[in-house]
Amino acid sequence: MNFSGYKKWLNEGQGEGITVLFPSSVKPMHGGHLDLIKKYASHPDVKEVRVLIGPGVRNGVDQKKAYNIAQRLTEDIPNVVLEAVNWPSPVLTAYKIIEDAEPGTYALAASKKGDDYKRVQDFVWKHGPDGKYIPPEGVEVVELSLDAEPMNFIGRDDEYEGKPISASVLRDDIVNDDLENFSAGYPDTDPEDIDFVWKELAEIVMNEAMYTSGTPTISSPNNYDRAKQGYYYKSMFPILEDGEEEDISEGGGAGHLMSPWEAKDLTFGEVRDLINKALEGKLENVTEKLDGQNLMITVKDGDVYLAKTQKQMKNGGELAVRWDGVKNSMREEAPDFVKKAFQEAADDLQTVFRNSKLDLNKIFKDGHCWLNIELLNPETENIVPYGEFQLRIHNMREVDDSGGEVDVVFEGGDLDKIIEDIELSQASGDLDKIHLISKTNRVNFEKIKDLENIKEGIIRALQSVIMDPNHLDDDNTIGDYLAQEIRTWLDGVEEVREDKELIEALIQRWAYGNKSTNITKLLKEKDEDVIKLVKYYDKEIDNKIGELLDPIIEIFSRVGIAVLQNLSGIAASNPDIVSQGIRKKSEDAIRKITEFVARKDVKDIEDFDKKVKYLETQLRRIEQSGGLEGIAPLEGIVFEYKGKLFKLQGNYLPILKMINFFQFGKDK
Repeated sequence: MNFSGYKKWLNEGQGEGITVLFPSSVKPMHGGHLDLIKKYASHPDVKEVRVLIGPGVRNGVDQKKAYNIAQRLTEDIPNVVLEAVNWPSPVLTAYKIIEDAEPGTYALAASKKGDDYKRVQDFVWKHGPDGKYIPPEGVEVVELSLDAEPMNFIGRDDEYEGKPISASVLRDDIVNDDLENFSAGYPDTDPEDIDFVWKELAEIVMNEAMYTSGTPTISSPNNYDRAKQGYYYKSMFPILEDGEEEDISEGGGAGHLMSPWEAKDLTFGEVRDLINKALEGKLENVTEKLDGQNLMITVKDGDVYLAKTQKQMKNGGELAVRWDGVKNSMREEAPDFVKKAFQEAADDLQTVFRNSKLDLNKIFKDGHCWLNIELLNPETENIVPYGEFQLRIHNMREVDDSGGEVDVVFEGGDLDKIIEDIELSQASGDLDKIHLISKTNRVNFEKIKDLENIKEGIIRALQSVIMDPNHLDDDNTIGDYLAQEIRTWLDGVEEVREDKELIEALIQRWAYGNKSTNITKLLKEKDEDVIKLVKYYDKEIDNKIGELLDPIIEIFSRVGIAVLQNLSGIAASNPDIVSQGIRKKSEDAIRKITEFVARKDVKDIEDFDKKVKYLETQLRRIEQSGGLEGIAPLEGIVFEYKGKLFKLQGNYLPILKMINFFQFGKDK
């Protein structure tokens, strides 16, 4: 049989019509989805359309909510069946359905959007005579050609007018409280149905936006428990209250900056877009990510106050440390040179603001506005040897009484007034201080040599190494990728492979960060062997996630190196010398690794093996990103993408972890 044509099969009289599999995340279902569903449903040769709704979450829109909306919008289409599926990719679900399908003929639905129709042709070919998969007896997979261009927005008043309707744009409309533009995503839809969708989504999407827009902070709900980035100095401040631990993330009170692969809700369409923008120099609000120690400062009644944690920023900084007490507030075991560095920074900031003519109480709003500053001190450097004493101002943040972020200002307004005032004070040369205080540089993108080939190679790797093997499309997320990889892993674990309910619960916990169910409750009434194994996996899952993310990390490392080696306007006064300094530190660390793995006096074999594996991971990631030739004279860049701040670092992070392993005694 010719699998590329369904008419011949129908003429042979084998069946009562085609079952169309419509895989889509539909979060939410919109006019484009409806148009395609209706066209398939009304096709004379179609028996039914099965809409496969995946488990992923988009801006708070989960599977249950997506199902309810789809049910309302399709209730008048008689031959449409909605299915809430467990597989992270609806396309992957279509493959799984064919594995156990009842006799009949099946087709995959798709518009002509992007690679959608190629996906259909792959689906047919892979289930054909020369394909990878053999369908059950009596099951045929055919190509059902349909003249279906993606439906475009009509009636919007922004840049999306005339472009294909997108669920992510509609979710942004909700965040912007823009019902008129939102309605443009539902042409020919009953206004009552549009109102229903809006009301179903408004609260959850807005709540999600409140906690994920701007810089991710430690106050954000569902903040992932990420591995620390190697910053030693951030732990040098003592516990504020007996028995109550501080909440310190990368950058202290400034919050953790995510690498793109940490954003589990980032779709692969967005990943592709981000890669292109980075390589083409079109990222927004780009500044250099400095390799120093972060501190947040405010000014109250003429005095500078310093915070290293969100807790110290609460209630107008009531627990913040006044400038003249910084050294004494640090842990007793903190090295003297570290205490000295922070105290000198506080002294210089006090000197500058003491001479200010600005109304600082008004600007800093009585401790509710904070400058986010990076301390660069040659005596406390991590990897990048800047060679100068500097205090670089990143931005100004306003917080509420709980320390939660209200607003971030990157330029303009009071921030520009402060920068100008500091520059004027320094220009006089009369101030007794050692740090140059200035704004963080806005870096300049230089054209990347052989750009198109580099871009093509990276995008090809994204598609062929990550997306295609897992049947993922542009609407799937990094979380969906992890879900599929975790499912494949657990399907190979004898103790749990038959317990599908447990596997799905663990996927929600590990791939999507949904820890609403306590692990003990999750394992209630399970066999003792299963309980012991799953609790071990749960403890070690961050390492496993790191392994699974390796292909994505490699891709962004390649992007980072291409970008970072083609920047100008950076903080390093002599980029070549800085690069050489980083390389020397890296080579010293690699030499120490060679000596470490050859040790014979190992007492704790299990601990030693873990450490060796950790170091091997760092070496592998350095090699994947181009080796030491990929070193750039800076830590990375910070940029804004769709309302969130991200960092791009090349091979900085594995080099940092490798060096810190020995610097802070983990080899002992």
